[in-house]
Amino acid sequence: MEKKIKFNLECYHQSCNCRSVRIGRRIRTERLHGLRRMTAGSFYQNYREVRLLVVHCSATRCDRNFPVEALHRCHLARGFASIGYHFYITRDGEVHICRPVHQIGAHATGWNDKSIGICYEGGLNEDGETADTRTYAQKCSLLYLLRQLKTDYPKAKILGHYQLSKSVHKACPCFDTKQEYREI
Repeated sequence: MEKKIKFNLECYHQSCNCRSVRIGRRIRTERLHGLRRMTAGSFYQNYREVRLLVVHCSATRCDRNFPVEALHRCHLARGFASIGYHFYITRDGEVHICRPVHQIGAHATGWNDKSIGICYEGGLNEDGETADTRTYAQKCSLLYLLRQLKTDYPKAKILGHYQLSKSVHKACPCFDTKQEYREI
């Protein structure tokens, strides 16, 4: 039986029952509206110096499912030992823990040893063009996760993959991460 851990969080909407539950290696955010304040301390631990929280998209069409199992198969086919990201957020807002944060990721060449990789499902519209396709649930889960990680790594900067360097010629994650999360 999987162990459930409830997180402490508050929501802007006083009448709702927002909560987030960790089930084994997955975090499920349920009815999460607007986060107001996070309580200090989370279940992540500071095992290595993390200077960057790098947001990615899976570069998959928003009208096609790309579950964590498909991501795993894709990364194995590319020669990785497992999923290169530390976290993967599916369209329903579920956060999958793909590798421990103390383990170096495989998501941003030259930056992996000092970063944590977070990927959301999507990034392409129905025509296969780059677009911010995050669902409301994904936006809430990503915000919650970034706030938790900033609690553990307060000096870490939040950037999109394309914002790491001028030599990165990708649109990933298809929105201005640095601007959107500048207040965290």
